[in-house]
Formats: sequence, C-alpha cells, structure tokens
Amino acid sequence: MASAAAYAWLVMRVDRLHPGHPGPRHRTAFFLGGLGSLALAILSPIDALSDSLATVHMVQHMLLLMAAAPLFAASGLATLLLGAATHRGYRLISADFLIATGTSGGQPRTA
Repeated sequence: MASAAAYAWLVMRVDRLHPGHPGPRHRTAFFLGGLGSLALAILSPIDALSDSLATVHMVQHMLLLMAAAPLFAASGLATLLLGAATHRGYRLISADFLIATGTSGGQPRTA
C-alpha cells in the first residue's frame, strides 16, 4: 500500500513539475499490475500452499519472475524518479545510477 501511495505521489509531482509532459498513465497501470502480481504470489493461498506442493511453488516463482518483475521494469520507476527530482536530486540520482550500472556517459566502464 505504501509503495502504491509513493508511486502516486511521484506521478503527481511529475505532473506538477512538467505540465507539458505528464507521467504516462500506462506506466502507472504497469506498476499497479506488478504490485497485484506480487500480492497474488505472496499474500494469497498460493504462498501457503507453496510449502507443501512443488507445482504451486513453481507457480509462485512464475508469478514473481514472469509477471511482477517485467511489470515493475515497464513501470519506468527510475524515469519517474528522475522526473520528480529537483536539479540537485537529479544530479545525485544520475550519479548513483551511473555508478551502480558501471557506465559513464553511456559507455561501459573498463578495468
């Protein structure tokens, strides 16, 4: 619930800061779909049955890997975060992202 509220806050902030380029609504649907898939895998009877039935356990894996993860990736959380950031925050987030991904200016770092 807190994740959905935080995502909604980010969308509203991007809409307010960039009225000409509001956050795409389909990305919000992707994020909510990812949360729904995650909830289905972890908070439903699937989780309780996964301990005793291997097939249900694999269904849980498939929900997490084939549904939730791609939906979260398609939601563009990093893009939304950058759009909601102030100039200083944008520089900090961008620098952290470049360090975490091992890239600098679009070019991979080499040892």
